[in-house]
Amino acid sequence: MAAAPSNFPTKPLGDATTQVVVLAFDLFGQQLASFPTLLQKSLSDKNVQDAIQSALDSFILKRMAAGTGMNPLTAKDAQDLLAAIGGSAGGKLSDAALQQIKASPEYKRLEKRRRISMPRPRPHRWAPGWTRIPGWSL
Repeated sequence: MAAAPSNFPTKPLGDATTQVVVLAFDLFGQQLASFPTLLQKSLSDKNVQDAIQSALDSFILKRMAAGTGMNPLTAKDAQDLLAAIGGSAGGKLSDAALQQIKASPEYKRLEKRRRISMPRPRPHRWAPGWTRIPGWSL
């Protein structure tokens, strides 16, 4: 029987997968426990703050142009403002949170274990003596 290619993991796949899953749950548990801090830091990010400020400026300018700038907010106005802030800052907020998660030691351990346990496969090369079947490729 031919030897296994060098890009195959040397540990059983079950062990490697188990280690990655355990580390993923550790990461999830740590991030869940620190969610309020994560959210606070993400909301304080400069890009997020700029996006919120831009949405607020835009909203106020529209109200001023419509002549309703000094009137109290209605429920519809509040929904529109929330939608504007969510649309403007939502992606930036998730990016800021993701950067914090990626900087955590738990994420770094998970990423390192994933790289060790599950290396990228190398491109397939035909071994001498193998017959290619016309129309088929690997």
